[in-house]
Amino acid sequence: EDSMTSHTPKPPFKGLLLDVYGVLEYKGEPCPGALEFIQEINRRKVPYRLLTNSTLQSRQSMADKLQAYGFEVSPDKVVTASSASAGYLRSQNAKSIRIIIDGKGTDEFAGLPIDEENPEWLVLGDARDGFNFRNINIMYRQLLAGSKLLVMIPNVTSKEKDGPEITVGGYGKMLELAIGKPAVWIGKPSPTMFEVAMGEMGLSKEQVLMTGDNVHIDVDGAKNAGVASGLMLTGEFQDKRPGPDDNPDYVFENILDILKLL
Repeated sequence: EDSMTSHTPKPPFKGLLLDVYGVLEYKGEPCPGALEFIQEINRRKVPYRLLTNSTLQSRQSMADKLQAYGFEVSPDKVVTASSASAGYLRSQNAKSIRIIIDGKGTDEFAGLPIDEENPEWLVLGDARDGFNFRNINIMYRQLLAGSKLLVMIPNVTSKEKDGPEITVGGYGKMLELAIGKPAVWIGKPSPTMFEVAMGEMGLSKEQVLMTGDNVHIDVDGAKNAGVASGLMLTGEFQDKRPGPDDNPDYVFENILDILKLL
C-alpha cells in the first residue's frame, strides 16, 4: 500500500523506464521512431532503463541484440529479469543459490555462491526442457527442506514464434502452491524490477515515466510501483485501443510523443 502514490506523478519527467519488446523492437524489426527516440534521449542525457522480462538474456546479450538493430544502447542501460533477480539476491546477501535457467541470463549471477544440493535460494528462470518431472520434484524437495523460492518473472504463458507456451510463472505458481509458502517475484508487473531500475538511476518514483505495450505487465506494473504509466499503441497493443479498465496515465501513438513530457 505504501509503495502506491495517492496521485499520478506529473511531467516534466526526469527519467524513463521503457519496455523493450513491442516498444523498441517487435517481431525482428525496430518499432517506428524507436531508433531516433533512443538517439535523442542519449543526446539529451536523459536517464533511462530498458526493462525486459527475459530471463534467458543478460544485460550484455540484450544490449548486443538491440545494437544489431541499430540502437545505441550500452549494457548498463538494460535491466533483464535475470539481472534484477541477481541484484535482489546480492541485496539480500544470499548465502547460496541454485539457478534454474537456460541461456545467457546465467552470466548475471557470477560471483554469487552456488549450491546445487542445499541452496538458501532456489532461483527459477526459463529452464525450457529442464522443466521435467524429475527436475521439478528435486526443486519441490529442496523447497520442503527449507530453500526459499525466487521466481524471476510472473508470466504464466508467453507467445513465441511457433505458438503459445507455458512459461516460468506457471511453474513458479505450481511450486508455490505445492509448498504452501509465497515466493519472491521479481519481473514486471511486480514492483521489484522497477525499484531496481530506479535505484540504479538515482531517481524517485515521482520523477519517472514507465511506457510499455502490455496493459497487465507494463501499465499495471508501473501502478504497482507507484510510477506514472504510458501505453504504447504498438507491439502487442497495435490492433486494439485502451479499454475502460486499462487506465494508463498517458497513451502514445508514436514513441517520439514521449519527448513532450520530458
